[in-house]
Amino acid sequence: MANGSCLSILAKTTNLRYTIALKTKFKNFPVSNFSVYHYMKKIRQFLIKRISQKVKDKFIVENVLVVAFVKCNTKVTKSAEFSVYLNIFFYNYVNRQKLEDSLITFTNSSFAMNFHYFNICNVQLMQNQFALFLPSLLWKSNSENNCWLFPEELKHGDPVFCNVFVDSFLTCPQILIKGNAFGVTWENIKTSFSFEGLSLNFHQFNNFDGNGKRVCVRDIQHYFKHYQIFQMEDLGKILLTILTIVCIGISLVCLVLTFATYMTFPSLRTIPGLNNVFLIISLFTAQIMLLIRQLSTQEDYSTLTIVVSALTHFSWLSTFFWLQVCSYHMFVVFTSKLGKDSRKDSPDKTVVKYAVYAYGASLAIVLLNMVISLITTSGRDTGYDKISTLFTYKIAYIVTLIAPLVYVCATNMIFYIGTIYKIKSCPQVDNTSGNRVHFAVYIKLFSLTGLTWILQIIDAFLVVSVLSYFVAVLNGLQGLFIFISYVCNIRVMKMWRKICSPSLFRPTHSQLTSDKSETTSL
Repeated sequence: MANGSCLSILAKTTNLRYTIALKTKFKNFPVSNFSVYHYMKKIRQFLIKRISQKVKDKFIVENVLVVAFVKCNTKVTKSAEFSVYLNIFFYNYVNRQKLEDSLITFTNSSFAMNFHYFNICNVQLMQNQFALFLPSLLWKSNSENNCWLFPEELKHGDPVFCNVFVDSFLTCPQILIKGNAFGVTWENIKTSFSFEGLSLNFHQFNNFDGNGKRVCVRDIQHYFKHYQIFQMEDLGKILLTILTIVCIGISLVCLVLTFATYMTFPSLRTIPGLNNVFLIISLFTAQIMLLIRQLSTQEDYSTLTIVVSALTHFSWLSTFFWLQVCSYHMFVVFTSKLGKDSRKDSPDKTVVKYAVYAYGASLAIVLLNMVISLITTSGRDTGYDKISTLFTYKIAYIVTLIAPLVYVCATNMIFYIGTIYKIKSCPQVDNTSGNRVHFAVYIKLFSLTGLTWILQIIDAFLVVSVLSYFVAVLNGLQGLFIFISYVCNIRVMKMWRKICSPSLFRPTHSQLTSDKSETTSL
């Protein structure tokens, strides 16, 4: 150490061995029919050539491994990534400072490569710690599903000389940090923090004589900038969780009150009313499961995590499908021919048919997700294994939740448009049992919940923001919206007042006398 920086004792020295671990990415990738293995050979050739141009010193390539986690005969695509492990040995005298600066620059650079004929591709190189472990993974990986490229011949420098990993820590000015300096527990820095674009890696946190850790000075400011952002994000997540729990709590209370209202008054349990009851049950279960997930302390791949996630998925799907059933029934009622045919069935039989559809479709989607996940992962994943996300795989989220939601929203729009057209064209159309009232409520409810679900999907792909809080309120208070729609109206309020204060609805003595005299006169 000298003036806070690592300097070579000898300005010029020999017998230097370095390890370079990289990941490659392609830009403006040319269209071709070449395989992954073909490009891996080209990559190896160009990388070695590029190092020679950079350092301008002679060296031995002791080992070079290139791996792609696809089959070798797979057609290469623009999203292809290769991991590269290189061991090189400089046997002549070199300017060590200049050499290491050149190697560090090389590990974070990009350059054009001519693959074949006139097809030129820009290759971006990045330091990659995972590639450092390729030699140890060589005998453990599945060679059928991964493509490995080995060195054509092995050469070795003098084994006496140690190996050095190429990263910015080789030449940067450093600071020795002890204990809880700057309000950070540096003992846990290896596992607690990892920031994109920050050059701090596990080599930069080695103990220094058992007393503190060395860190690049130029990284400190960048580190604390990200540290403050992460602190704000953590605070935002905590506030969002509290807001979600409070809103869901209000919603659950409102759903219980709405359910109690339907159970108390038989006159409300028409077919639309029973559809509403099942919608309430599904939404209540979905929000209870969501609350359990918010408060869960289980770990990934635990039985409880899988069960809760699967039930959450099932409950939200059944909520979607019951709202679709409500819309469909209104469409049937207001479409004369279908409406007459539907009235031939008893209410109970009709509701049973709807229940088989709503719960059956939900169960089928959940089971399909589990079966496909188990088959594609050889029994390793069920599709509901992580506590941090509802689905193990993002594609499952799109196919088994977003796609059904889009389907439900699209069909509901068709049902509502068809019903509105029928009402406008035939004003005398069926208005029994308050069907028009139910229809108006369904449109309002679907408009609100549909907007909520759409915003929830958008927010799932974004970081925590103002939209997240807005969505949490709308999504969490769906039970309140249902309560206001179905309970907070004059008809239901009169029914409750009649039960709670029956004396107010008893006829007076004068009314009884008047009724008796009228009956006698008749």
